[in-house]
Amino acid sequence: MKGALKDAPALMRRRAKQLAFGFNRVAKQTTVWGVARVKRRLSGEVLRARTRGLRNSVEGELGSQGGNLVLRFSVGNARIKYARIHEFGGTITPKNKRYLKIPKRKGAMPSNLTVIKSKKGKLLLIQRVKGKNKGILWAILVSSVKIPKREYFYPSMKETGEFLRKGIKQVLIDVADKNG
Repeated sequence: MKGALKDAPALMRRRAKQLAFGFNRVAKQTTVWGVARVKRRLSGEVLRARTRGLRNSVEGELGSQGGNLVLRFSVGNARIKYARIHEFGGTITPKNKRYLKIPKRKGAMPSNLTVIKSKKGKLLLIQRVKGKNKGILWAILVSSVKIPKREYFYPSMKETGEFLRKGIKQVLIDVADKNG
């Protein structure tokens, strides 16, 4: 019995090291998994990728703060300002003009465009075609656009938390089994 008590501090240190190593490994795996999960949602599961800018702005970081392991995830940056509106939804209104232009064609808009009102009352930006009573539609003018909520980050972080919980549970089981 005396020998077992004498070895207790060394055993506790060994188990603490095993736990710390295991938790660190799980945290690293969770960081990678969490970033991949958000990117998967941004690759067609929730949003379709047009430029891949939003998907490429997803970052995960493992750090420490006050002796605690900290996982940080972020989406968007100075160039990617639309990350928030996709997650939470909202209304976009023009800041410097009276209307927003919703492009209907790719490429640079020509300078000789005319605004007309459609039969349904929509304002259209068209390029007149010579000799015809028709035009080429370049854009629709609107006073605001309502963007629906399309969550991709919060559900991914919820799943990432579950992944982390399972990983920590497995580390505890493994360390207990090793030292049984």
